[in-house]
Amino acid sequence: MDLDAREVARGALAGFVGAALYAAEIPLDTRLTGYRFSDLVLLGRMFSADRSVYLPLGTALHLGFGSALGAAYTVARRYLPGSRWTRGTAYGCLEYASLVPALPLVDRYHPGRSTGELDRAVSWKNPVVMIPRHVLYGLVLSWLAPGSD
Repeated sequence: MDLDAREVARGALAGFVGAALYAAEIPLDTRLTGYRFSDLVLLGRMFSADRSVYLPLGTALHLGFGSALGAAYTVARRYLPGSRWTRGTAYGCLEYASLVPALPLVDRYHPGRSTGELDRAVSWKNPVVMIPRHVLYGLVLSWLAPGSD
């Protein structure tokens, strides 16, 4: 089955919605766990020390990456086994797993670490909050992306 532009656009929209829900969930798990590790800070703080700049910038980058990954999901879902819910969840978790090797670099070089805006990335708490966030993202893809019937 060939992809058309509408399928890719729908996947990008699904990724945008998933990333938006993921971002909206961050304050909840931060309050529940006390672990301060926000993708919005992670992405935006690399470019500015001003919170009024780095939070909107980090949000825009997060939503953009979520959209791009959603568009890519329209292709990747065909190669993932299981039901639509299993495929979306696996895709979200694979995205997280692909980033885990970079976590020591965050601890060593990210400016948010030295200011206390981000807790240690290499911590047992990281997967406790990050896996549910990525499962949420994947479930939204499962629900909204094309071919999710």
